[in-house]
Amino acid sequence: MLLDPALLQPLVVRRRAEYDAAVAEEVEWRALLAQVDALQAHRARHAADGKPLKMLADVGAGYRQHARVDDVSKISVDIGLGIYVELSLAEATVFASKKAEVQARVVQGAKDELLRLTADLAVATAAVKSLGSS
Repeated sequence: MLLDPALLQPLVVRRRAEYDAAVAEEVEWRALLAQVDALQAHRARHAADGKPLKMLADVGAGYRQHARVDDVSKISVDIGLGIYVELSLAEATVFASKKAEVQARVVQGAKDELLRLTADLAVATAAVKSLGSS
């Protein structure tokens, strides 16, 4: 175990950034699940009349554009490394659910590691203070 708070502090900062990134990725997969649910609901409501979906679509760089989607039966999903795959809504639900589950485990592991390092830092800081006051 490292006892020097000066060495532990950068580790805590790095692990915190990794934890935050893991949480953000889990939130993205859960958001995709919510979007797929909304598309499935629209499809179920308008299956007979074929009414298109009107929405604001994210076109990148924080911009949104009005869009009309005639066929909501398939979506493109970024599976990593900038590779997009066209999936049915059912396939997208399964894929995003599995990714969210895996990411939840990553988040828990990152959280446990961050808590351990934070506790180690607190112990090390207290030890240095007690040695300094002796």
